[in-house]
Amino acid sequence: MRRLTGALAAAAALLAGAPATAQTRPDSDQPWREFQWLYGSAEGAATSRQAFNALRAFAVIQAERWRMGEPVVQRVLAPGATLDRPAFESCGDKKPAVVFDIDETLLLNTGAEYWAAAKQQSYEQSRAFDKDAWAKWEKDGAKLVDPVPGAVEAVDTLRKADIAVIFNSNRSASSMQETAEALAHAGLGVAEPGKTLFLDSAGDGKKDGRRATIAETWCVVAMAGDQLGDFSDLFNVKENGRLPVVKRRQAMGSPMLARMWGQGWFLLPNPVYGKGAEGDFNEIFPKNRWKPH
Repeated sequence: MRRLTGALAAAAALLAGAPATAQTRPDSDQPWREFQWLYGSAEGAATSRQAFNALRAFAVIQAERWRMGEPVVQRVLAPGATLDRPAFESCGDKKPAVVFDIDETLLLNTGAEYWAAAKQQSYEQSRAFDKDAWAKWEKDGAKLVDPVPGAVEAVDTLRKADIAVIFNSNRSASSMQETAEALAHAGLGVAEPGKTLFLDSAGDGKKDGRRATIAETWCVVAMAGDQLGDFSDLFNVKENGRLPVVKRRQAMGSPMLARMWGQGWFLLPNPVYGKGAEGDFNEIFPKNRWKPH
């Protein structure tokens, strides 16, 4: 039988009833697979381009419908809406816009993620969020980022179609200038604070307030992000101190919301960090368990 390593070894130990030891990187010249996939692989790049190609086609069609006087609705959830009962308001005469998250949606933070991948030997440590280091990165990393594959072309297409490009990120508002510089360095154009660039001034990591502010001025025909929280904070409501992984997945695929994916909401891949990288064995593998005999 082939020798199991890394995550497979840990999984086999759990299935066999043995305690799982912390995963360690067998080869220091190679980052963990999640980093390889997102920042280096053709598959990761193709997945991003696929999302951006779909987004710009959808947004251009919606904007054309708006210009022809056809009814167009916001892709931002209306005030008072819930995941069980989503609602969307009419755009009226507001001009069309697309709202983007920034990190790992438009920008690949390759400088910071190199450090995150290289500095630690265990998988758990490589995933741990270093708040102080990230704050320094926001200030220092403007010229050490790359555009997500397909982002520059998508943004250019939208602007040529007279669709406003708006950035809504949980980066600190104290890094407004540096964030604008990072976007410009990556070829994503000018971002104007308070007009097309919105960052986190409250420090609570919530975006719904900023989304509502944007929707007061613009007809948001599409949104893009790498986390469900880039579409609604309701996806990030915790129960008993943790995210309800199963309920969150069910809400994402409910009949009213399932149709939004690729039809106004566009998710970019990110297996490296975020709310999507949570859940225990019972939540991720509730049935259909197997082990070799």
